[in-house]
Amino acid sequence: MKIQVFNIQGYQISLPPQIKSSLQSFALEADKSAGNWQEITDKMMRVLEVYGFEVEKIQPVIKYYETKISKEILSIEFQYSDY
Repeated sequence: MKIQVFNIQGYQISLPPQIKSSLQSFALEADKSAGNWQEITDKMMRVLEVYGFEVEKIQPVIKYYETKISKEILSIEFQYSDY
């Protein structure tokens, strides 16, 4: 699963490896959860907050597909309005 952060202009914001690793661990948790994605994305936003992002300026966008049993996440993108 892809996890990316984009600024308002649509450019990807580079993240340090330790932040990427933390976000990826939450992504694995999201894959296993029964769809409580809001809680998972809130945790991810807290990780980004530690890195210096303002949580109120982050908008998560989850792309997924539905299977017969559940929903599977393809990617999580965070749109960051740095203004």
